[in-house]
Amino acid sequence: MIGRITEAVGGYVNAHPSLRTLVAKAPYPVLPWNWATASADRVLPIDVVKTLNLRWEEKPTFNAVYVCGEREGVTGHVVRAGMAGDLMAPTVVDGLITHADAARERGGAILADVGRQARVTLELPMLNTLGLLDPGLLLAVGEGGDNWRGLVRASSVAAEWTESLSVRQTIEVERHYL
Repeated sequence: MIGRITEAVGGYVNAHPSLRTLVAKAPYPVLPWNWATASADRVLPIDVVKTLNLRWEEKPTFNAVYVCGEREGVTGHVVRAGMAGDLMAPTVVDGLITHADAARERGGAILADVGRQARVTLELPMLNTLGLLDPGLLLAVGEGGDNWRGLVRASSVAAEWTESLSVRQTIEVERHYL
């Protein structure tokens, strides 16, 4: 049921990395058009990245959506701030949209996942200074003022023993080109 409620507002449920707890997360804790001015959760110096792969994604460009509940729900017309609201995403109907906040969250998630994007896969050593880069973290990748922002979408850890123990993590980062 927790997963279903979280899904209704566009979110997802993940296991906490060190506690026996589930964590409900928003798909976009910061909306992509605000990434440039938001404080990054972590800064990843590009020189620690061992491999980098890029997969392009072209998604429709929407700037408005209707999000509706059912019999006892609400209807929200969500428009990206500063936009005309003339490019409508398909209407979303969900029985758990019963409050304006729920409609706003779901609409924001829909409008955030649009346009030209890349899925960037990065492999790097596990560093104490960075720790595990969990899904949902806003990451600044690069050096100094010359960096790009993205949202960690997936992470995995692998260890290998050759002459010594080598631990590395692979992350998938969602990058938007606005």
